Amino acid sequence: MGRRQAAEGEAERVSMNCDYVFVNGKETRGSMNARVIFSYEHLSAPLELTVWVPKLPLQVELSDSNLSFIKGWRVPILPDRRSARDSDTDDDEDDRRVSRGCTLQYQRTLVKVLTQFHTTSTEGTDQVITMLGPDWQVDVTDLVQDSLKVVDPRIAELVDHTVLVGLELGSTVLKV
Repeated sequence: MGRRQAAEGEAERVSMNCDYVFVNGKETRGSMNARVIFSYEHLSAPLELTVWVPKLPLQVELSDSNLSFIKGWRVPILPDRRSARDSDTDDDEDDRRVSRGCTLQYQRTLVKVLTQFHTTSTEGTDQVITMLGPDWQVDVTDLVQDSLKVVDPRIAELVDHTVLVGLELGSTVLKV
């Protein structure tokens, strides 16, 4: 059985087998001196650890923020609005027969979500300490890709969670 002692009174969670410690995701700040005490019968042992939290807001980076149409490249518009190039079904030929005309093919760009992880000093000064230093960012795209959302889906769409594809002229926002 494991339990945690800390000044702020919030508890990390310890697995039933006591083989890992986790936080519930509602933490608003890190801790340099989180302490977990593992106990078994008359034995006990403390484990001190650091809890790192991501700096918010997360930083969304695009390899190209201006997605222009590709001159001379047109693709069929399918009934569900996907272009024929994006279709991954085996009945592409059936889809092409019922296409609603052609549209311009727009560029694509890769989406990355980055952040710094930080914690607060143990000295009571609330000094922020950044993991790996202030110039480092961690790629958290895989962790948040299901939360990415295009505000105006008429302008652009996400393909495979991390590729942004232009659909028509305009401007939109990508949110996490």
